[in-house]
Amino acid sequence: MSLIQEDYIMRMVEMAAQVIARALGLAKQGASAAALAVIEDGIDELLGERRNIIEMLDPVSAAHLLGDARLVQAYADLLRKRSECDDTFSPKGMEHLNLRLDQLLLEARRMAVSKPPGSGG
Repeated sequence: MSLIQEDYIMRMVEMAAQVIARALGLAKQGASAAALAVIEDGIDELLGERRNIIEMLDPVSAAHLLGDARLVQAYADLLRKRSECDDTFSPKGMEHLNLRLDQLLLEARRMAVSKPPGSGG
């Protein structure tokens, strides 16, 4: 992996962490709609033009399109925080989201084992 790719991944991971921290602060202030908007913006920034495609794909394919376990983890973290801020999910919707999160995280672990960060291969 090139230094430019590594830098990009680290910046995206840091951005996701900052977005989650900001959303937590807003949620604690009772501004759940603002927290949700911050999370949505963070997901947009992380996924960019690929967002619609990634959200339509099965979790394994989505993870591989993201291409790095750390980006998959950041995406899953943002999705989890979105579910915590969004009270419009039905119980069935939450069940589906939790299954997707579990599958994304499992694939991120598989990716990390098969291609550790910075391994270049």
